[in-house]
Amino acid sequence: MCVGCGMALLGCKTPTYRYGDSIEATYGRRTLTARLPVTVRVPAAMAALDEVLRDRGYTVLETAVTEDAGRCVSRAPRFTSYPRMVTEMRQTASACVVTMRNEPFGDQDQVEQMMRALVERLGL
Repeated sequence: MCVGCGMALLGCKTPTYRYGDSIEATYGRRTLTARLPVTVRVPAAMAALDEVLRDRGYTVLETAVTEDAGRCVSRAPRFTSYPRMVTEMRQTASACVVTMRNEPFGDQDQVEQMMRALVERLGL
């Protein structure tokens, strides 16, 4: 059961973020998930993510990119190994799906701000 839900099991509202007119992201289980338009390809989104991370002083620890999938592990300035942010992307027939999570404990504000910066960098 999530924080804030009563014993009556009324249900929990998943935090939803909007970027522009058409991009919506949801946060749950320490992960922010967004569906970017199908016109956004994984390699382009990964390149934009790399720029956003480095502009903010993050250290990129690991990157793997193909035409259909990508993964980036980065660390915020002033930290050694944890917490770290893990971003994964995969191309589907209808979208470029991006997930971001802060490990090990999650940080909703951090991943939401990073997703906003990524969407802005992509010009969406």
